[in-house]
Amino acid sequence: MNQRYTIAFFFLMAYACASWGQTPLQQRISLQEGNVQLVDALSALVVKANVKLVFDPGIIPDTRVNATVQYKPLKEVLDLWLSGTRVRYRLNENLILLEQVATPPPVSTFTVSGTLKDALSGELLIGAYVRDSLSGKTAVTNEYGFFSLSLLGDKALIQCYYLGYESLSVPLNAQSAKSQVFLLSPSPLSFPVVVVRPTLEQTPASGSDAQIIKGEDLNLTPSLLGEPDLIRMLPLLPGVTTGTDGVEGIHVRGGNPEQNLVLIDDVPVYNIYHVAGVFSVFNTSAIRTAEIIKGGFPARYGGRLSSVLNVRTKEGNSQRYSGEFNLGMLALRATLEGPVIKDKCAFFISGRQSFLDWYIRPLSSYLKENRGERGDIGYQFHDLNAKLHYRFSFKDVLYLSYYNGSDFYNNDGFRSDTLIFLANNKDTLRYRSDQSYVEQLEWGNKIASLRWNHIFGDKLFSNTVLTYSKLEVGLHYYDTDSVINLRNQSTEYKVFNIGDFRSAIEDIGIKSDFDLSMTDKRTVRFGAGITRRFFSPGALAYDDGIGNVDPGTIKNESIGTLEYFAYMEQVWRLKNGGLINAGVHGAGLRVQNKSYFSPQPRLAAMLPLGRATALRLYGSRMTQFLHLLSSSGIGLPTDLWVPATAKIKPGQAWQAGAGFDVEIKRLFDFSADIYFKYMTDLVSFSEGAFFLNDWQENVTIGNGRSYGLELMWKKSTPKTTAWVAYSLSWTDRQFDKINFGRRYPFKYDRRHDLKIVVSQKLTKWLSISADWVFSSGFAFSIPLEQFNVDLTDIIFPPQVVGALAFGNKNQYRMPNYHRLDISANFNFGKRSLRHRIQLGVYNVYNRRNPLYYNVRTRYVNENYAIRAKKEFVQTTLIPFLPSLNYAVSF
Repeated sequence: MNQRYTIAFFFLMAYACASWGQTPLQQRISLQEGNVQLVDALSALVVKANVKLVFDPGIIPDTRVNATVQYKPLKEVLDLWLSGTRVRYRLNENLILLEQVATPPPVSTFTVSGTLKDALSGELLIGAYVRDSLSGKTAVTNEYGFFSLSLLGDKALIQCYYLGYESLSVPLNAQSAKSQVFLLSPSPLSFPVVVVRPTLEQTPASGSDAQIIKGEDLNLTPSLLGEPDLIRMLPLLPGVTTGTDGVEGIHVRGGNPEQNLVLIDDVPVYNIYHVAGVFSVFNTSAIRTAEIIKGGFPARYGGRLSSVLNVRTKEGNSQRYSGEFNLGMLALRATLEGPVIKDKCAFFISGRQSFLDWYIRPLSSYLKENRGERGDIGYQFHDLNAKLHYRFSFKDVLYLSYYNGSDFYNNDGFRSDTLIFLANNKDTLRYRSDQSYVEQLEWGNKIASLRWNHIFGDKLFSNTVLTYSKLEVGLHYYDTDSVINLRNQSTEYKVFNIGDFRSAIEDIGIKSDFDLSMTDKRTVRFGAGITRRFFSPGALAYDDGIGNVDPGTIKNESIGTLEYFAYMEQVWRLKNGGLINAGVHGAGLRVQNKSYFSPQPRLAAMLPLGRATALRLYGSRMTQFLHLLSSSGIGLPTDLWVPATAKIKPGQAWQAGAGFDVEIKRLFDFSADIYFKYMTDLVSFSEGAFFLNDWQENVTIGNGRSYGLELMWKKSTPKTTAWVAYSLSWTDRQFDKINFGRRYPFKYDRRHDLKIVVSQKLTKWLSISADWVFSSGFAFSIPLEQFNVDLTDIIFPPQVVGALAFGNKNQYRMPNYHRLDISANFNFGKRSLRHRIQLGVYNVYNRRNPLYYNVRTRYVNENYAIRAKKEFVQTTLIPFLPSLNYAVSF
């Protein structure tokens, strides 16, 4: 009994101690008031729950709360009810007091904006990094060197960085933070480094899969014939391939060359190649920056399916006169720039003239003579870039740009052989074989633009540009092949082919782009444009059977189109350092009383996974309102630009991808990308197309797929730049009227593609570089047999012609392509007069990479009768080739 009293006593003492230690906020309460006004709920705590609560009803906001509470601590109830209000509670002994929190004073904000320029030349710096070290907020200059930062407080320390330049720190306050120019000086100790993979944070307006190359970087890698070229450097990046030695242009992730949007100062260029793709129209001396985007396209770009190549040319030195004279084994380049009015108006002009003709003609004549032919080959091209800019004020700048370039190719030959055979009656038969051919090809670009940059304020920038672009292509060719019996002068065998090809595309357009910095975390870009485009397509090809066809009967209808677009994209900077770029591009076409409209969503994101790793995601839809038809039968770069019409739909492409980036101990970067692209409404010439008809009757519609993996390892130091790029990819096509409608490998379905690039600065005056490339052979078709086709009812005079059967399309593969190039750069002289000599070797170990297989005719005696026998001959392009380039600049 006593034991039970003792236990009860201890329980009572424990409860009393617990009660004495409990604060008023820890007491548990229960209410059943439902959804009531906050002031009524607080009153219920006092009246029904016996809470010692003191408050002024006048400070309680007019809001409703859920006052049904089941045995919850008072602190939890008050935290829930008072959240989102300016009422706070505090404990004063056993009383709970409610007080109104004073309104915090407003935080002042100000905006820092401006442009970054080269202190020596006045050139705008694109993609420069700007940071306020006090707040940690960052920005990147856009394509026109402009940036804007919204900051809290009234002070800032602006730091500016650009690769190859000394950093700049500028203290500012709210009163001095008006828009201004920040001048960066080139670093005398810098070594150019190719930015082969900037992150989305570095270029938030460029998309998640972009590479940037500066003009001076093009001299870092080995060149062909001493002529550095942007188009020869791009294939050293992952996902970009070419034909043999650059022929047939660049192909990005399984796309065709015409699916690349190429812009020079905002103007589209329709043919960017010299020498059938071995070189480009980009004069290295005129390039300021070049950016290529393969996926995650920003909404401001449209009109092509596979890539964007945005080239910005130099604007002219507004501080002093400077120039460059460059002599290579291929061409002569000369550049001059300087101020018309210092700090206000400047000009830039650069020209390039090839002199291939000087040694191609005698060399080709000698080689043809050794083959028993008479004739030669001639080739020449030229480029002219010019720009003038005038600065009316800090807020207004006007630019006038012009480019003109053209190519001329001529190849002719004649061969005559005497053939002697023994007939079955022992009689001697004599024949004369005459073969002749002429190929003449000429093409050229003309582009011009008038651009106005205007700064509306600290947050809004605009770019308005009027553009003009024209491409003309013309070809004339003929060949004859005949065998004449010398005894009776009768013709035993005769083939005569002649053809003319002409194509032109011309457009004039206007567009405006706006860049609005809403906050330090959000940027909006929007704009619109319209283009009037004219197409003049046509081709004529005929043989001796239809040589009397009146060219006036050839259908060569010129077509005019009206294309328009509008877009909006937004960039959000996340708290963890990530970025999201989302937008939509809407484009339309009016052609032949038919209208098309295409909404194209775009999304790209960069999400940090740690301090040195990031995940990239992107997806986009692209639409292309024009097509390029290429005829493999002509054998020269004769392309036919045609629009989408009432019969032919515009091309479409969906692309999605993901990437992973990691920086390993600040020593090197590694990235991996996977992608999938599906293209529809592609257009190609049908097999057996008859070119006397309307081109729309000669085409077939199909689709294409492309998917793969891209890996890249990169190392950059002040003296070393190196990267290894590898692609594993698949791409195919399917057309109703090609390969019997069966899917087949695309010609440039290169399974493996590997590039290794190293550039090393050894001393202040000497640097060396090398690159090695390997890729799987491209797919091609060869004829398997020949058969006769009776065309009696089709052509006049009636005849039977031979035709070739090819089997499945692209079922064969060329041998693997690989090549090693090396070069050395010697730099010397003073700042006022600098010299550079580049020595190099292209294809060091003389790999004979095949360009194509050609079918040639050889005449033989079979059963005492002359017969034409077909045989395959491999054609290669560039063997072991040393190069020398000398440049002097002032």
